[in-house]
Amino acid sequence: MSVINEMMAAMRDPQTRHAAMVHAPIVLTGVSAAVVAALAATGGRNRTLRWVAASLLASAIGAAFLATNSGDDARHALGPAPKALKSLVHEHEEAAEKVWIFVAVALAGVAATWARQRALSTAALAVAVLAAGAGAGWTAYVAHLGGTAVYTYGAGTPKPLTEADLHPAAAPRIALADPRAEFFRDEVRPILASNCAVCHDASKDAAAGLDLTTIAGALRGGESGRAVVPGRSSDSILWQSVNHTHPKIRMPKSSPKLAQEQIDKIARWIDDGAVGAPE
Repeated sequence: MSVINEMMAAMRDPQTRHAAMVHAPIVLTGVSAAVVAALAATGGRNRTLRWVAASLLASAIGAAFLATNSGDDARHALGPAPKALKSLVHEHEEAAEKVWIFVAVALAGVAATWARQRALSTAALAVAVLAAGAGAGWTAYVAHLGGTAVYTYGAGTPKPLTEADLHPAAAPRIALADPRAEFFRDEVRPILASNCAVCHDASKDAAAGLDLTTIAGALRGGESGRAVVPGRSSDSILWQSVNHTHPKIRMPKSSPKLAQEQIDKIARWIDDGAVGAPE
């Protein structure tokens, strides 16, 4: 009984309810397109397939309306969101509102196959096939937009992305107790993130075993030794490689040498003790 209560409680949440409902039109439009195609293969003469196709298409229209209505509630529950996400959700809604049109045309085409005039029945069947296929494809496009909102921006999840997550430079900067940590956060971390983290990221099989996405990883070093030696930039492989004074390593790999100003900032950070900022 507790499981049922939990399910009912979850369905009261607008975003959870929408997530549950959006799958019905996806499945129904896809299956409908397949059945309409099977009906076309029989020349439109199979009465059972006619009824099945008509029933599925009618159900798809109803499911599309329910999903669209639940989407309105989910959007209102979204709260503050990045502009990019709001734009994506708007595009998703606009596209979702057109699903029923494709399906309705397909349903009308299937219904017209009951016509006694053979030419009309054949033409209607062709329209039904095209509309059902287009409806399934359009629904897949709508689902793609919705999936992007969820998996890229975290819409409907406990921790959706904020504008500050997408544009860290625009976020208000909180003064840190240690100015060296503040210098790392504002001046050095962006350099490492833009030029080093693409390859040297422990979550993506860090090149040469070196993780430069965290202070601990930088201090630990990699296969070539200690990347950062606090207080001694000249002995740090990180500085040697970006300054092109290391006998073997030149970084960034396959990219132009960093600007001298960037190299000097890395040196200053290391020489001041390689103090990090909160992640």
